[in-house]
Amino acid sequence: MNGCCQEYDAHTQFLMDVHARCPGLTERSIGAARTGDGLSSYEAFCRFADPQPGMTVVDLACGNGPLCELLAKSVGPFGQVVGMDLSEAELKLAEERLRCLPNVRLKNESSERLSLPDAAADLVVCHMAFMLFSPLKPAVAEIGRILKRGGAFAAVIPTLRTPDELFRECAGVLRAALLAEHHPMDALSGNAVSMNCVPDLEQIFSEGCWSQENISTCAIDVSVTASPDELADRIAPAFYHYHLLSLTARRGVGLQWAERFARHADGSGRSSFHFPLSAFLVRKRMK
Repeated sequence: MNGCCQEYDAHTQFLMDVHARCPGLTERSIGAARTGDGLSSYEAFCRFADPQPGMTVVDLACGNGPLCELLAKSVGPFGQVVGMDLSEAELKLAEERLRCLPNVRLKNESSERLSLPDAAADLVVCHMAFMLFSPLKPAVAEIGRILKRGGAFAAVIPTLRTPDELFRECAGVLRAALLAEHHPMDALSGNAVSMNCVPDLEQIFSEGCWSQENISTCAIDVSVTASPDELADRIAPAFYHYHLLSLTARRGVGLQWAERFARHADGSGRSSFHFPLSAFLVRKRMK
């Protein structure tokens, strides 16, 4: 695993601190949610990105390795997977998870400065992190550089669709708690590049080597179902800014969330929280 030593902006440092304290948080929260046919967002995304046997696939912001594990099976013994992440804590978990998979390598690197040579990858993927890259433009350029001609970049993001009312209510409760404690959310907002529709994506990939004509998208609807109290605990790690709150404020947010979940409980007393994720895929031009 290669070392990565550099200075980071406030946004990136905040994300790294969260993952240092809570490695594996994405898999435990969003990753625990399931589609209607029982797939995790990692499994649904892997199906969408469609890695083939023999491919070289790069997993940017691979975290603790759940997507790398799926990709390794898809590309088979003659393919390879390169997982990259800034968080040493996440990569430590990934190493433990993937140590029996000889076709996986892990690197401690930034998406804007990748050590891979030009045209090294058939496919680059990113699950729930592309919208967090800061700055975004150098990362997009690096992805294009390491992709082969005709290769693809695919990512899961949470912003292409409007969340449901319950999600918006929970986000509002969290925002109110953050404002009450005077947390500098604007300073931690990251690249602030809009990713709310396909035209936004076309703008992001408007420069350089990208083919914008056929940006494809796919809805990935996943939900977590549990008792109201348990549900509040299970979804909390999915909201990065929740980790800024004091323990008292976290308890308050959890209680307010649980109250809202109780209003939506079914006959067995269980509630569901829905993550309206989307995947997109864009290709590097052949020429």
